[in-house]
Amino acid sequence: MSDSELIVFKLKGVSELAEGKNYYSEPHTIGGIPWRLNVAIREVEQVDDTSKRVWVHLDASLHNFEDKSYVVKFKTTLVNQGNESGTGDNVKSSGYIYPNPTSGSKAMGPRFIDYERLLDPNNGWLIDDTMLIKCEVDVEWVRLSDKVENVFTFPFMGVEAMPVGNKYFSEPVTEMGIRWRLCAIAKMVEKEKYLGLFVQAVKEDFNERRFYFTYKATLISPSGSKPDLNDVESSGIYPDPVTGGVSQGNSTVFKFSDMTNPSNGWVAKGMISIIWKFSVMEILKTDEEIVKTNGENDGENMSDKKHEPQEMSEIDV
Repeated sequence: MSDSELIVFKLKGVSELAEGKNYYSEPHTIGGIPWRLNVAIREVEQVDDTSKRVWVHLDASLHNFEDKSYVVKFKTTLVNQGNESGTGDNVKSSGYIYPNPTSGSKAMGPRFIDYERLLDPNNGWLIDDTMLIKCEVDVEWVRLSDKVENVFTFPFMGVEAMPVGNKYFSEPVTEMGIRWRLCAIAKMVEKEKYLGLFVQAVKEDFNERRFYFTYKATLISPSGSKPDLNDVESSGIYPDPVTGGVSQGNSTVFKFSDMTNPSNGWVAKGMISIIWKFSVMEILKTDEEIVKTNGENDGENMSDKKHEPQEMSEIDV
Protein backbone atom coordinates (compact mmCIF):
# COMPACT_ATOMS: atom_id res chain seq x y z
CA MET A 1 0.00 0.00 0.00
CA SER A 2 1.39 3.39 -0.98
CA ASP A 3 0.54 7.00 -0.18
CA SER A 4 0.59 9.76 -2.81
CA GLU A 5 0.45 13.53 -2.84
CA LEU A 6 1.40 16.55 -4.97
CA ILE A 7 4.00 19.05 -3.69
CA VAL A 8 3.96 22.54 -5.24
CA PHE A 9 6.96 24.83 -4.75
CA LYS A 10 7.22 28.47 -5.90
CA LEU A 11 10.78 29.74 -5.60
CA LYS A 12 11.34 33.50 -5.97
CA GLY A 13 14.51 35.39 -6.87
CA VAL A 14 15.86 32.62 -9.11
CA SER A 15 18.44 34.88 -10.79
CA GLU A 16 19.91 35.67 -7.36
CA LEU A 17 20.21 32.11 -6.03
CA ALA A 18 23.51 31.51 -4.26
CA GLU A 19 25.63 28.70 -5.63
CA GLY A 20 25.82 25.71 -3.28
CA LYS A 21 22.99 26.89 -1.03
CA ASN A 22 19.91 24.70 -0.49
CA TYR A 23 16.42 26.19 -0.94
CA TYR A 24 13.57 24.17 0.58
CA SER A 25 9.83 24.01 0.14
CA GLU A 26 7.51 23.65 3.12
CA PRO A 27 7.34 20.01 4.32
CA HIS A 28 4.46 17.79 3.18
CA THR A 29 3.69 14.63 5.15
CA ILE A 30 3.28 11.64 2.82
CA GLY A 31 3.33 8.08 4.14
CA GLY A 32 4.04 9.47 7.61
CA ILE A 33 7.25 11.20 6.44
CA PRO A 34 7.81 14.96 6.02
CA TRP A 35 9.08 15.53 2.46
CA ARG A 36 10.52 18.74 1.04
CA LEU A 37 11.71 19.80 -2.39
CA ASN A 38 15.32 20.98 -2.32
CA VAL A 39 16.62 23.24 -5.12
CA ALA A 40 20.34 23.97 -5.41
CA ILE A 41 22.70 25.49 -7.98
CA ARG A 42 25.97 23.62 -8.38
CA GLU A 43 28.86 23.69 -10.82
CA VAL A 44 29.32 20.59 -12.97
CA GLU A 45 32.56 19.89 -14.81
CA GLN A 46 32.04 19.25 -18.52
CA VAL A 47 34.53 18.00 -21.06
CA ASP A 48 35.39 21.49 -22.29
CA ASP A 49 34.25 23.76 -19.48
CA THR A 50 32.37 24.06 -16.20
CA SER A 51 28.68 25.02 -16.13
CA LYS A 52 26.09 25.64 -13.46
CA ARG A 53 23.22 23.19 -13.16
CA VAL A 54 19.97 23.22 -11.22
CA TRP A 55 19.43 20.18 -9.01
CA VAL A 56 15.99 19.28 -7.66
CA HIS A 57 16.02 16.69 -4.87
CA LEU A 58 13.20 15.11 -2.90
CA ASP A 59 14.42 15.52 0.66
CA ALA A 60 13.45 13.53 3.79
CA SER A 61 16.28 14.70 6.05
CA LEU A 62 13.81 15.80 8.75
CA HIS A 63 12.76 12.19 9.34
CA ASN A 64 14.30 9.44 11.49
CA PHE A 65 13.69 6.28 9.48
CA GLU A 66 14.54 3.87 12.33
CA ASP A 67 15.67 1.03 10.05
CA LYS A 68 12.58 1.30 7.85
CA SER A 69 12.90 1.47 4.06
CA TYR A 70 10.65 3.03 1.44
CA VAL A 71 10.37 2.84 -2.33
CA VAL A 72 9.63 6.38 -3.48
CA LYS A 73 8.57 7.33 -7.00
CA PHE A 74 8.29 10.97 -7.97
CA LYS A 75 7.66 12.99 -11.11
CA THR A 76 9.09 16.51 -10.98
CA THR A 77 7.82 19.17 -13.38
CA LEU A 78 9.39 22.57 -14.03
CA VAL A 79 6.27 24.36 -15.25
CA ASN A 80 6.19 26.60 -18.31
CA GLN A 81 4.32 29.58 -16.87
CA GLY A 82 2.81 31.12 -19.96
CA ASN A 83 5.25 31.44 -22.83
CA GLU A 84 3.37 29.59 -25.56
CA SER A 85 6.40 29.76 -27.86
CA GLY A 86 8.68 28.41 -25.11
CA THR A 87 9.95 24.88 -24.71
CA GLY A 88 7.04 23.59 -22.59
CA ASP A 89 7.20 21.85 -19.24
CA ASN A 90 10.45 20.16 -18.25
CA VAL A 91 9.60 16.80 -16.66
CA LYS A 92 11.83 14.20 -15.02
CA SER A 93 10.70 11.01 -13.28
CA SER A 94 12.76 9.15 -10.67
CA GLY A 95 12.56 6.22 -8.29
CA TYR A 96 14.76 5.53 -5.27
CA ILE A 97 14.92 3.67 -1.97
CA TYR A 98 14.90 5.99 1.05
CA PRO A 99 17.22 6.13 2.87
CA ASN A 100 19.72 5.00 0.24
CA PRO A 101 20.92 1.53 1.39
CA THR A 102 24.48 2.27 0.22
CA SER A 103 25.13 5.87 1.24
CA GLY A 104 22.36 6.49 3.77
CA SER A 105 21.32 9.60 1.82
CA LYS A 106 17.85 11.03 2.50
CA ALA A 107 17.90 13.52 -0.40
CA MET A 108 17.92 12.26 -3.99
CA GLY A 109 16.91 13.46 -7.41
CA PRO A 110 18.11 14.35 -10.89
CA ARG A 111 20.47 17.00 -12.18
CA PHE A 112 17.59 18.95 -13.59
CA ILE A 113 18.51 21.71 -16.02
CA ASP A 114 21.28 24.07 -17.07
CA TYR A 115 21.02 27.28 -15.02
CA GLU A 116 21.46 29.55 -18.06
CA ARG A 117 18.63 27.77 -19.86
CA LEU A 118 16.41 28.27 -16.84
CA LEU A 119 17.14 32.02 -16.80
CA ASP A 120 16.52 32.46 -20.56
CA PRO A 121 13.16 34.33 -20.82
CA ASN A 122 12.48 32.74 -24.22
CA ASN A 123 12.01 29.34 -22.54
CA GLY A 124 9.11 30.51 -20.38
CA TRP A 125 10.06 28.84 -17.10
CA LEU A 126 10.31 32.07 -15.07
CA ILE A 127 7.65 34.69 -14.39
CA ASP A 128 8.80 37.70 -12.35
CA ASP A 129 12.01 35.77 -11.56
CA THR A 130 9.94 32.98 -9.98
CA MET A 131 10.02 29.29 -10.89
CA LEU A 132 7.15 26.86 -10.31
CA ILE A 133 7.88 23.21 -9.52
CA LYS A 134 5.31 20.47 -9.08
CA CYS A 135 6.27 17.05 -7.75
CA GLU A 136 3.97 14.02 -7.67
CA VAL A 137 5.24 11.77 -4.87
CA ASP A 138 4.33 8.13 -4.19
CA VAL A 139 5.68 6.49 -1.01
CA GLU A 140 5.63 2.73 -0.27
CA TRP A 141 6.96 1.15 2.92
CA VAL A 142 8.99 -2.00 2.14
CA ARG A 143 11.62 -4.22 3.72
CA LEU A 144 14.91 -5.41 2.25
CA SER A 145 16.28 -8.95 2.24
CA ASP A 146 19.80 -9.85 3.28
CA LYS A 147 22.47 -8.69 0.84
CA VAL A 148 24.11 -11.08 -1.63
CA GLU A 149 27.53 -10.02 -2.93
CA ASN A 150 29.75 -11.25 -5.76
CA VAL A 151 32.87 -10.28 -7.72
CA PHE A 152 33.64 -11.18 -11.35
CA THR A 153 36.19 -10.20 -13.99
CA PHE A 154 34.92 -8.90 -17.34
CA PRO A 155 37.68 -9.02 -19.99
CA PHE A 156 37.15 -7.97 -23.60
CA MET A 157 39.30 -7.52 -26.68
CA GLY A 158 39.51 -4.78 -29.29
CA VAL A 159 38.83 -1.83 -27.02
CA GLU A 160 41.19 0.47 -28.94
CA ALA A 161 39.13 0.10 -32.13
CA MET A 162 35.72 -0.17 -30.44
CA PRO A 163 33.18 1.66 -32.67
CA VAL A 164 30.76 4.13 -31.10
CA GLY A 165 27.48 2.35 -30.35
CA ASN A 166 28.96 -1.15 -30.23
CA LYS A 167 28.13 -3.22 -27.15
CA TYR A 168 30.15 -5.86 -25.32
CA PHE A 169 28.47 -8.16 -22.80
CA SER A 170 29.84 -10.12 -19.89
CA GLU A 171 28.73 -13.68 -19.27
CA PRO A 172 25.45 -13.74 -17.28
CA VAL A 173 25.71 -14.22 -13.53
CA THR A 174 22.73 -15.70 -11.64
CA GLU A 175 21.97 -14.28 -8.21
CA MET A 176 18.61 -14.60 -6.40
CA GLY A 177 17.19 -16.32 -9.45
CA ILE A 178 17.90 -13.36 -11.76
CA ARG A 179 20.40 -13.39 -14.63
CA TRP A 180 22.53 -10.24 -14.51
CA ARG A 181 25.20 -9.11 -16.96
CA LEU A 182 27.39 -6.08 -17.51
CA CYS A 183 27.11 -4.21 -20.81
CA ALA A 184 29.95 -1.97 -22.05
CA ILE A 185 29.18 0.53 -24.82
CA ALA A 186 31.21 3.26 -26.53
CA LYS A 187 29.51 6.67 -26.54
CA MET A 188 30.40 10.18 -27.69
CA VAL A 189 29.68 12.89 -25.11
CA GLU A 190 30.55 16.48 -26.07
CA LYS A 191 33.22 15.33 -28.57
CA GLU A 192 34.84 12.97 -26.06
CA LYS A 193 34.61 9.19 -26.42
CA TYR A 194 33.60 7.34 -23.26
CA LEU A 195 33.05 3.76 -22.20
CA GLY A 196 29.62 3.47 -20.59
CA LEU A 197 28.71 0.60 -18.28
CA PHE A 198 25.17 -0.68 -17.73
CA VAL A 199 23.81 -3.55 -15.67
CA GLN A 200 21.18 -5.53 -17.56
CA ALA A 201 18.87 -8.25 -16.31
CA VAL A 202 16.56 -10.75 -18.02
CA LYS A 203 13.09 -9.24 -17.70
CA GLU A 204 11.30 -12.58 -17.79
CA ASP A 205 13.10 -13.68 -14.61
CA PHE A 206 11.47 -11.08 -12.36
CA ASN A 207 7.90 -12.39 -12.13
CA GLU A 208 6.76 -9.29 -10.18
CA ARG A 209 9.76 -9.44 -7.83
CA ARG A 210 11.86 -6.28 -7.21
CA PHE A 211 15.51 -5.80 -6.35
CA TYR A 212 17.99 -3.14 -5.25
CA PHE A 213 21.23 -3.62 -7.19
CA THR A 214 24.51 -1.77 -6.62
CA TYR A 215 27.83 -2.21 -8.37
CA LYS A 216 31.31 -0.78 -8.69
CA ALA A 217 33.54 -1.29 -11.71
CA THR A 218 37.34 -1.13 -11.55
CA LEU A 219 39.61 -1.03 -14.60
CA ILE A 220 42.64 -3.05 -13.54
CA SER A 221 46.24 -2.80 -14.68
CA PRO A 222 47.18 -6.22 -16.16
CA SER A 223 50.83 -5.80 -15.17
CA GLY A 224 50.03 -4.39 -11.77
CA SER A 225 52.55 -1.62 -12.45
CA LYS A 226 49.92 1.15 -12.60
CA PRO A 227 47.10 2.13 -10.23
CA ASP A 228 43.67 0.70 -10.95
CA LEU A 229 40.98 3.08 -12.26
CA ASN A 230 37.76 3.05 -10.22
CA ASP A 231 34.27 3.92 -11.36
CA VAL A 232 31.97 5.57 -8.84
CA GLU A 233 29.44 3.20 -7.30
CA SER A 234 26.11 3.00 -9.14
CA SER A 235 22.80 1.64 -7.89
CA GLY A 236 19.18 1.28 -8.90
CA ILE A 237 15.87 -0.49 -8.43
CA TYR A 238 15.14 -3.35 -10.83
CA PRO A 239 12.80 -3.21 -12.64
CA ASP A 240 12.93 0.59 -12.71
CA PRO A 241 9.89 1.76 -10.69
CA VAL A 242 9.14 4.49 -13.24
CA THR A 243 9.89 2.94 -16.64
CA GLY A 244 9.91 -0.79 -15.85
CA GLY A 245 13.30 -1.01 -17.58
CA VAL A 246 15.91 -3.59 -16.61
CA SER A 247 19.03 -1.79 -17.88
CA GLN A 248 20.59 0.98 -15.79
CA GLY A 249 24.03 2.52 -15.53
CA ASN A 250 26.35 5.36 -16.44
CA SER A 251 27.18 6.58 -19.97
CA THR A 252 30.49 8.23 -19.05
CA VAL A 253 32.44 5.84 -16.84
CA PHE A 254 35.93 5.75 -18.42
CA LYS A 255 37.44 8.05 -21.06
CA PHE A 256 38.89 6.17 -24.02
CA SER A 257 41.78 8.64 -24.12
CA ASP A 258 42.70 7.55 -20.58
CA MET A 259 42.08 3.85 -21.09
CA THR A 260 44.10 3.52 -24.28
CA ASN A 261 47.02 5.75 -23.29
CA PRO A 262 50.01 3.33 -23.30
CA SER A 263 51.62 5.12 -20.35
CA ASN A 264 48.62 4.24 -18.15
CA GLY A 265 49.09 0.51 -18.69
CA TRP A 266 45.41 -0.49 -18.69
CA VAL A 267 45.40 -2.07 -22.17
CA ALA A 268 47.43 -5.23 -22.79
CA LYS A 269 47.48 -6.67 -26.34
CA GLY A 270 44.23 -4.85 -27.15
CA MET A 271 42.42 -6.18 -24.09
CA ILE A 272 41.14 -4.52 -20.93
CA SER A 273 39.82 -6.20 -17.78
CA ILE A 274 37.11 -4.79 -15.54
CA ILE A 275 36.53 -6.09 -12.03
CA TRP A 276 32.77 -6.01 -11.46
CA LYS A 277 31.76 -6.06 -7.80
CA PHE A 278 28.05 -6.04 -7.07
CA SER A 279 25.44 -6.70 -4.41
CA VAL A 280 21.73 -7.49 -4.62
CA MET A 281 18.88 -7.19 -2.12
CA GLU A 282 15.28 -8.18 -2.77
CA ILE A 283 12.61 -5.57 -2.07
CA LEU A 284 9.84 -7.28 -0.12
CA LYS A 285 6.46 -6.43 1.30
CA THR A 286 6.43 -5.50 4.97
CA ASP A 287 4.90 -7.98 7.41
CA GLU A 288 2.10 -5.47 7.93
CA GLU A 289 1.35 -5.40 4.20
CA ILE A 290 1.36 -9.21 4.04
CA VAL A 291 -1.18 -9.28 6.86
CA LYS A 292 -3.42 -6.85 4.95
CA THR A 293 -3.13 -8.97 1.81
CA ASN A 294 -3.56 -12.43 3.35
CA GLY A 295 -5.18 -11.84 6.73
CA GLU A 296 -8.59 -13.09 5.63
CA ASN A 297 -7.25 -16.45 4.47
CA ASP A 298 -8.77 -19.16 6.65
CA GLY A 299 -8.99 -16.71 9.55
CA GLU A 300 -5.27 -17.08 10.27
CA ASN A 301 -3.41 -14.51 12.32
CA MET A 302 -0.59 -13.89 9.85
CA SER A 303 1.19 -11.44 12.14
CA ASP A 304 2.52 -14.43 14.14
CA LYS A 305 4.28 -15.84 11.08
CA LYS A 306 7.70 -15.06 9.70
CA HIS A 307 7.84 -14.18 6.03
CA GLU A 308 11.13 -15.02 4.41
CA PRO A 309 12.20 -14.28 0.81
CA GLN A 310 11.13 -17.01 -1.57
CA GLU A 311 14.02 -19.30 -2.47
CA MET A 312 14.60 -19.42 -6.21
CA SER A 313 16.56 -22.12 -7.98
CA GLU A 314 19.32 -20.97 -10.29
CA ILE A 315 18.51 -20.73 -13.98
CA ASP A 316 20.72 -22.41 -16.53
CA VAL A 317 22.08 -19.94 -19.10
